[in-house]
Amino acid sequence: MEQGPAHRSRSGLRTTGAPSYRWVCRGKPGIMHRGGASENSHPQPPTTPLWTWVVGSLLATFVVAGALFALLRALFPDPAGADGPTGASVGALALTAVLVLGVVAAVSIRRQQARERADRVDRAMLTLERVRQEQELASRVNEAEAARLSTLRTRTDTAVEQLGHHAPVVRMAGVYAMAAVADEWLVRENKPEAQSCIDLLCSLLRAPSVQSGFPDGQAGDRQVRQTIVRVITERLRPTAAPGWHGSDLDFTDAVFDGRYDFSGAQFVGGSVSFAGATFPDGIVSFVGASFSGGRVLFDDARVTNGILLFDRAQFSGAAVSFAGIAVEGGSLRFNQARFSGGEVMFHQAVFAAGGVSFLGTVLSGASVGFDGARFSGAHVRFTGSRFDRNTVRFDRAEFTGGTVSFDGVRAGGGMVSFREARWGGGGLLLGGLRDGDGALLGNWRGEAPPGWPGRLQGPDTTSIRHGSADLGTRSRA
Repeated sequence: MEQGPAHRSRSGLRTTGAPSYRWVCRGKPGIMHRGGASENSHPQPPTTPLWTWVVGSLLATFVVAGALFALLRALFPDPAGADGPTGASVGALALTAVLVLGVVAAVSIRRQQARERADRVDRAMLTLERVRQEQELASRVNEAEAARLSTLRTRTDTAVEQLGHHAPVVRMAGVYAMAAVADEWLVRENKPEAQSCIDLLCSLLRAPSVQSGFPDGQAGDRQVRQTIVRVITERLRPTAAPGWHGSDLDFTDAVFDGRYDFSGAQFVGGSVSFAGATFPDGIVSFVGASFSGGRVLFDDARVTNGILLFDRAQFSGAAVSFAGIAVEGGSLRFNQARFSGGEVMFHQAVFAAGGVSFLGTVLSGASVGFDGARFSGAHVRFTGSRFDRNTVRFDRAEFTGGTVSFDGVRAGGGMVSFREARWGGGGLLLGGLRDGDGALLGNWRGEAPPGWPGRLQGPDTTSIRHGSADLGTRSRA
């Protein structure tokens, strides 16, 4: 490399000539040096092996000690004729020994320091290596997790496309695929993503039939809806893993025309809505299901010609509402069900036709209310039921037809209330309550039903007693 003939030195004086620079390569390949000096701004000093330093130190010590001993002997010669070592000799030897011991101690200290420094370096290197390996492992885990999440979202998109397909068999495949994706999200403890998948399935069940123009289109839609219910029920059973317990299920305004089986499902927490649902025909079964938390809504549902079964169901702590339900045919059954907590409400319900049965039902702690309900043609039976420390309310209910029967009821401390109820016809059979040790509470608006126990004898009020329970007084309507 050459520079022009004129240049300025660092002192600022202009010089002439053509100074040349000699580039040589020293040391490792690829490291260039100019004029014998390395370009590295921080040259590393050469390291000297420890053994050379020790040997050199010892040799220097012996040389210095020998010279010092000779000097002391010269300065303090032994007296003539002295027999044995003199004090000067002993002093010189002692001083020499002290010097040698000092050097040996210094060498030992340096060796120990070098060993400790080497140990620290080794530990630091091991720590750095461990951190590097952990970072590499975390990086691989993150990359694998990102790949799995990408695959999971791709599966979700594929399932959505299948759910929108016109062929029922493809939509059923999409149901299973979407349920599997929801399971994956629950395994990852990502409940919001799982709930989104469940919401998609429920929305498909709520959607009206769009395939009626195809051959067997409505039958295919029914099969898809039945598949959705089957998939959901399987994940609500006690042994389901990971299980969809506690998830929200929205079947609002759905039409259950056919056979749908929720038997054995556990509704634990969450919100389950059948509000506005229609049961035109077929059977919807909750046989052996359990409701132990959250809310279950059948508000404003309609049973026109179907059968809605809650036989042997367990209600223990859930709020179950049938407010405004209309039974216009078919059957609503709670045979051998057990109500041991929570509240079951039939407020403003309409029992126009069909049958409602609570055969062999046990009410022990739950609150069951038919407040404001209208009985105009249905047959409602509590035959063989047991009311333990519980009040079944028919307050402000209207009876204009049909039959309400309490035959064979065992009221073990429970009560049946008809406060402000209105009687307009039909049949009210209280035989079971008359034989038990429970009580009837009644303050009817208008005439009481025929055969009402303890009918008024006086012009104003009377005390009604049934068994051992004091019912208080009742004014003439």
